[in-house]
Amino acid sequence: MKSSANGAPPPVVPEDGLVAAGPRVYTRRLMEFCCEEESVLGRPGIAKDCEVIRLTIENDLRTKAGLEAAMAAIDTDLPCLLWASIPCDGGSPIHYLSKDWDTEAFQDKLNAKRADAKRMWYNFVKTARKNRENGGSCAIEWPVNNEYWGWQTVQNFIEEFDLGIVRCDGCAMGVTDSQGIPIKKPWKVATDEAEIFHALRRKRCPGPEFHPSHTECLGGAMTRPVSYTHLTLPTNREV
Repeated sequence: MKSSANGAPPPVVPEDGLVAAGPRVYTRRLMEFCCEEESVLGRPGIAKDCEVIRLTIENDLRTKAGLEAAMAAIDTDLPCLLWASIPCDGGSPIHYLSKDWDTEAFQDKLNAKRADAKRMWYNFVKTARKNRENGGSCAIEWPVNNEYWGWQTVQNFIEEFDLGIVRCDGCAMGVTDSQGIPIKKPWKVATDEAEIFHALRRKRCPGPEFHPSHTECLGGAMTRPVSYTHLTLPTNREV
């Protein structure tokens, strides 16, 4: 690498020709526990001034190695929000409508999903306890009617951490079908972060005057991901 006149290496020039800025200084960290590789929550415009660490399917959070990755991700001096997005499909009540409900193959597949979710959950709990020791906070998201909310281990965790539970609607955050019709998609979030709790309380369906109809949230109907513009760490007061 060639050096500049003062002996320092030249700045890195991206493909767009703009000189890259110096190292970014973060004031907080968001650790997404079980998310998509390009999750909306962790996008730079959403998680402002926030270092984002995504743990995805590649980390296999069912495993010991996945737990170790999670523990390493919360090992920081920054205030850390641990956000759990454990796959919810094993707890969806829509399974009861399946024509294959009574088949052994269907039940085996469903039980495997639930077992995987429970393994991820136990690793999340261990991570959350360590994160709290470090001064961090947490949040858990699942659809309102998901059966995982009823797990005793989840109820015990909510009580142990004294989490507040708030409901919010996807349609209030821009969730639509391919035709632009709102999809209500109700969520619940359990969190010990007060600012997130109060911000989400405002994200409810605005009613028939603004959303006269909704598309039913089934399968591939939802084409636009929810925008978590309001879900920022507490050092950002614009919530």
